[in-house]
Amino acid sequence: MARCISTLIKKGVIITLCVLSVFPLRSQVRENTFQLGFGGIRVQDTYLSPLKYSGWQLSMFWMTERESGFLCQVQGQFSKTNAVGTVMSKPRMLGGGVSVDAGWHYRWRPTENLRLTLGALGGLYAGVLYNENNTNNPANAHANIRFSATVGARYSFPLWGRTWRVDYKADVPVIGVLFSPEYGQSYYEMSEYGMSGCFKPLWFGNGLNLRQQLSLDIPFKNFYLRVAYANDIRQQSVNDLKWHDWGHTGMIGFVRRFSLVKIR
Repeated sequence: MARCISTLIKKGVIITLCVLSVFPLRSQVRENTFQLGFGGIRVQDTYLSPLKYSGWQLSMFWMTERESGFLCQVQGQFSKTNAVGTVMSKPRMLGGGVSVDAGWHYRWRPTENLRLTLGALGGLYAGVLYNENNTNNPANAHANIRFSATVGARYSFPLWGRTWRVDYKADVPVIGVLFSPEYGQSYYEMSEYGMSGCFKPLWFGNGLNLRQQLSLDIPFKNFYLRVAYANDIRQQSVNDLKWHDWGHTGMIGFVRRFSLVKIR
């Protein structure tokens, strides 16, 4: 039995080496980014409450970008807010969401130190808000599938014998589909009678969304330390309901570049 397994392994190695010898290899640069952040947020969801809420949020952002122009990014956040403009009570709202986007962008270098990007992303967002004071309909879900335009600019400059970078990036959904219950409709009614009317087209007129980030990359031996400011705006107005989610976050993380070996 051991001899048979050893023979199969040897043959597998030989076949693998033969296949690799047929296809030339090329190196491709990949850049991975990971960030954590903390900041302020203002929320309003008229399905849950006519009041506006403000508080803090924790954020996470991860992105991988290849030399070919392919990129994928994941963002998540958790928030805790209290109602503003009322002294009778302080109802609290908890929220969270995750967005995933992937696509390609075109790179253009007008100068050696400046890189501009323009591209398209396809992705989705799913989140939930929970109001602790509500007994009927205490939570509301938010979700959309969208196609976004992405733009960016990166400027590199020498300082203290190393190359520093200033980076700006913005993503704006252009078209898609969003989910929203109708005014006065409970989730129990949706489960019993269906969700027709809860899915609407997403465009600038009913859902202006924007994520933008300005960052400074500080070089170290094998990575960049990234210090960034991120601004997230999520809002929609459909089915006589409004949802606003505006966040301002300071972030810190790292950027690491390395090479992949790819068969071509």
